[in-house]
Amino acid sequence: MKGLSIKPLLFITICLSIVFLVTAPLFLPNRIENNIIQDPDLMNRPEWAGIITIWYVPYFETAIGNQVGWLNDYIRSFEKKYPGVIIDLKVLNADRLALYFYQGEDMDFLPNIIAMDLYKQPIPKEMLVDLSSYFSDKELAGLYEPLVNSLCVDGKLLGIPWMLGSYALFVNDLFIEGLDLVKDKEIQAERESGYEQLDTVVRWRLKKDLEDATDLDFFGLTSYSSSHTRPLLSIICSNEGKINNRGLDLITSYLKDGLCSNELVSTSYQKAFSQFAIEKRVATLLGSSKVLYDLKGLEGDNKGIDYTILPLPRDKENGFYLDQIAAMGVLNGTSEEARPICVQFLKGLLETECQKKLSELGMFSVLKTLSLYEDDEEMSLLEGSLEDMGTGFFYKNRTNIDSVWEDLLNIFEDYLQ
Repeated sequence: MKGLSIKPLLFITICLSIVFLVTAPLFLPNRIENNIIQDPDLMNRPEWAGIITIWYVPYFETAIGNQVGWLNDYIRSFEKKYPGVIIDLKVLNADRLALYFYQGEDMDFLPNIIAMDLYKQPIPKEMLVDLSSYFSDKELAGLYEPLVNSLCVDGKLLGIPWMLGSYALFVNDLFIEGLDLVKDKEIQAERESGYEQLDTVVRWRLKKDLEDATDLDFFGLTSYSSSHTRPLLSIICSNEGKINNRGLDLITSYLKDGLCSNELVSTSYQKAFSQFAIEKRVATLLGSSKVLYDLKGLEGDNKGIDYTILPLPRDKENGFYLDQIAAMGVLNGTSEEARPICVQFLKGLLETECQKKLSELGMFSVLKTLSLYEDDEEMSLLEGSLEDMGTGFFYKNRTNIDSVWEDLLNIFEDYLQ
């Protein structure tokens, strides 16, 4: 039998393969480990993994967009950043949420994170985690101070604000021909003069009323309200829950003189906007940034009106009252292990890049140094007014705020009789 022969090149290849198979396992584990360490997602893997539940109530409308969709976008980015953590968002209405808490505290189905309401707060403050130890003084100093104060009770930080609205006076120029208005920051320097300007605008419409006498009523001022949005309080209530007499005196004088509708405290947003911008029966609408975006929407349909935006009159010491505050807290039924990741979720909402995206909703940042609308003169006016806001309190002085609103309802009821 003829002997087998192996070519030199094939022999070398076989030898190298054997060497590789023997030595490769000695090196691969280190390479794999290095790759795992360098994976940014895995680097953020928290010590705790599981499901975080959130109950969210859209207590007030955003100017544009969908706030639930906005939150879902944020949730997806958060889950990607923290593998192993799943965020389960449940959207409720306020009445449904309240029913859960009326049943008592021994409910194991409560969420970890919950939206907070400025007015009809169903969550007992004892059920919320004190977040003060999780946030540094520097982090809290970056927020508008009134917002932090509004969520502090007895030295405990019960929630974190993450989105703001703002109010302004929208004036139909048709009603103020020949009237010289101070529209820029000059009026902010003399804040109390805003009451005089509001009064002038509201009463100037009488000229229009006489010229266009019809079977329809014309008014100088309108607004709207809901269970969670009360723009009228912005000019008659201070942040301490006390009545601002100058603002209240103006409103009662308008009622007496027939300059505003008796439905001022009960009209829906849709009806108030229609009276102002569609029917053109009202000179001034007190409302949020949603009014501005809806007015721009009419322009796109060639149904727009000429309008002027005025900042709210401000109480000299306390600023104007604001209730357009979105906030969330952590319930104390959340385990100690899960609380840090819940806090990270709230902190993520406060990151600059996340706050910038609030412009997608036509809303405002809670970071006092972050301006979202420098190139938008109209939204910039609303944004700038936040420097002078005084806010309602989520727990403290709640009874005072409710009392002011009840007094106002009674005043309107008296004029209806």
